[in-house]
Amino acid sequence: MRFDGVPAMVRGIAALAVLAGMVSIPRTANGHENHAPLPTKGVTTAGDTIMLSDKAREAIGLTTAKIEFGDIRRTVESNARVELPWHGQAMITSLVAGKIEQVLVRPGETVAPGQELARVVSPDLESLQLAMLRAQAEVDLARRLVDQRTALDQQGIVAGKSLLETQASLAEKSASLQIARQKLLALGLDSAAIEKLRQTGQTLRYVSITSPRGGVITHADVRVGQIVSPTDHLYHVVDPSRLWIVGDVLESDVHYLKKGQQVAAGFAALPGKRFAGVIDHLRPKMDPKTRTQPVVVAVDNPAGDLRPGMFGHVHISVEVAKEAILCPADAVIRSRTGTYLLVQRMPGKYENRPVKLGLNENGRVELLQGAFPGDQVVVTGSALLSALLGNEHKARVAEAEEGNGKAAPGLAPIAIAHGTIELPTDRQSLANSPIEGRIARILVEPGQQVAAGDVLAEVNSLQLRSVQLELLQALAQSRLTQQSLERLEGPNSQGVTPKRKVWELQSELESLRLRIEGLKQQLAFLGLDPRAIAGLEQIDLTRSSADRQFIESVPVRAPASGLIAALDVVPGQVVRSQDPLFEIHDLSNVWVKGYVFERDVHRVKLGQTARITFPAYPDLEAAGKVVRIAPMMEEHERVLPVWVEVANPDHLLKDGMLARVTVLAGAPGEEAISGAARLMPKY
Repeated sequence: MRFDGVPAMVRGIAALAVLAGMVSIPRTANGHENHAPLPTKGVTTAGDTIMLSDKAREAIGLTTAKIEFGDIRRTVESNARVELPWHGQAMITSLVAGKIEQVLVRPGETVAPGQELARVVSPDLESLQLAMLRAQAEVDLARRLVDQRTALDQQGIVAGKSLLETQASLAEKSASLQIARQKLLALGLDSAAIEKLRQTGQTLRYVSITSPRGGVITHADVRVGQIVSPTDHLYHVVDPSRLWIVGDVLESDVHYLKKGQQVAAGFAALPGKRFAGVIDHLRPKMDPKTRTQPVVVAVDNPAGDLRPGMFGHVHISVEVAKEAILCPADAVIRSRTGTYLLVQRMPGKYENRPVKLGLNENGRVELLQGAFPGDQVVVTGSALLSALLGNEHKARVAEAEEGNGKAAPGLAPIAIAHGTIELPTDRQSLANSPIEGRIARILVEPGQQVAAGDVLAEVNSLQLRSVQLELLQALAQSRLTQQSLERLEGPNSQGVTPKRKVWELQSELESLRLRIEGLKQQLAFLGLDPRAIAGLEQIDLTRSSADRQFIESVPVRAPASGLIAALDVVPGQVVRSQDPLFEIHDLSNVWVKGYVFERDVHRVKLGQTARITFPAYPDLEAAGKVVRIAPMMEEHERVLPVWVEVANPDHLLKDGMLARVTVLAGAPGEEAISGAARLMPKY
């Protein structure tokens, strides 16, 4: 019998028909009473053993393969896209309001850190430079007067009071000079430019806009003659040398994922190229529309082949078995009752053996139980032979394990509800900037665990510097007023000082004290701690070291402990005090919102225990209790929302995951399960 040129399906049917005609089963045939068993005609089955003649093996083209040791891995595949990480980009603004005088770069150009991008002319720049020059002239005059009065005092020509007044005036003028200097520093002038201004008296016409980092200019909203303000984003610079590949993994595969797993990615736009990396972090939110978990992979991109916005696929190696027992996947016989292999006992004799499978990769499958290295198994012909063994009529392999549920004694299911995990609002928080300004640094990563009070980012602000200068100016005035009051009330006053003058100084001193306290409270509201504020009070504006003692940025602090769930900010971005910059989730406890059918509503009570399972984690079962019941039915669905609280110490459960809730009978408030609301293995 020849099968050349016949389709594979037809050959298989024909071979099965041949075998059916050849098979002989060692039992009594019922055609006539007391007849002997049918004789063997090439195929004989006996229990789980099947024997084939040479002719039968040739008819079905039977082949075998040897079970061997080898390495195998489980791979999760998903669609992916390329994203630009927050630390690979920056927004650029002008530090001063004014008009663009010159544009020095265009979109698409590569720039270096500190490179000049544009020039801005500003009336504020001119007025502040002139104010500093005036203050410098006043300081020079006051210093000459102090030197003169000191010499005259030593000769006894002038009274000591005159010298003290001149010294107080010098201190006041020096403070004004330092304040003018700090304002110029805030506009972007460096110390060298300010020193040149002081020595030559020649004012600068413009302020340079410079790049804070190297990269490529992708956006430029700058034109000659354009009026700009410090809140305008003028340039966007990106560094594509390190990018994120974000894979969208199906919810059913989430339980395989963990940080550090090896990932290979490919893209349709780059055929033949593969990019390797590891999982950097898992985003703590499910996508409610696609039912996928975003997984972030950091990859180097030195050649610039990858571009943000590209789409492709990722292969994540989630599990590796070393020296595993492997056999060809085509040898596995799958039926509704289990999985089997036909193991060759000797040529022509094969045993139908149930097996337990593990990982599957590239046409190979891992054997956890049932066969051993060196065994020969049927590959071609296994499906045809399995039809003669009655696998479909065997008892299920897993039947002995079924029915071993974990329901607590005495508690029966009273309602089953499908739902999703959601985070209560009291476990969500937002971190905002306390002041308007530019993001100077971001100190956390998405998915990072933070504690309440931790610094998440720093914001540079002209307002912060202004408040500090006001505080230092008020402190300097307070010290001078205190010195004047002490002179008037001192023993050398000889009682000739008018009371009115003393009262005026006392009133001024109290007013300055209240102003100082108000400014200190304002700095505390902006996020400065008491130690930093105390350090500001010690600054001596008459010394050059004062530049290094000013606080340039305010911290953005975490209002609560939890995971960074969202980060919507990049360096250089202008933010306002009401802008949410970070979203923080406390996942230590979550709620499962289930929907109970109308027929079961009357049986659900607060405090009842519940068991919850999750498609994302098939081997986990959580215990919790009903903590909230909606007062109204869902109008269109005819279901009642109920909420079950579940402890989530390992942070496995994330906002948006699907769940199945089984509410158990029990008196309201009764904790019927020991250690309720804890994740536990499901048996």
